[in-house]
Amino acid sequence: MNFLERLKNSWKGVAFGTLLGFTGPYIAKPLFESLQDRVKFPMYAKQIEWVRQAAKTMPCGLDAMTFQPLVQQVIEWNEEIVHQQEANRHWGTDLLTTDQWDAVQTIPLPCSGKDDP
Repeated sequence: MNFLERLKNSWKGVAFGTLLGFTGPYIAKPLFESLQDRVKFPMYAKQIEWVRQAAKTMPCGLDAMTFQPLVQQVIEWNEEIVHQQEANRHWGTDLLTTDQWDAVQTIPLPCSGKDDP
C-alpha cells in the first residue's frame, strides 16, 4: 500500500490534524496567557500599589505638569483594572482571568474633580 492509498483511507486523521493545526494556537494562546497572568498578578499588584502611593504625592495645579508620566501610568493601570474586573463578570472570559482583580481598587488622582485656583 503506497502513501496515496493510505492517505485516502485515513482522511479522518488528516481532517482532524488539519483542524487541530488551525485551531490549536487559538485555544492554546489564551490558556498560556491566562496562566502567565495568574503567575504575574503579585507583581502587577505591587506595581499598582507603587503607582497609588506615588499618585498621592502629586500636586495640583501647574506644578502637576511634571507628573504627566505618572498620570499616564495611573490611567493605564485604571484601564487594566477595569478591563480585568469586567472580564470576570462574563462567563466566557471569567475562566481566563484571575478573581484577584476583583479586590483591586482603581487609583484615584488627587486633583480629579477639583477646581484649580
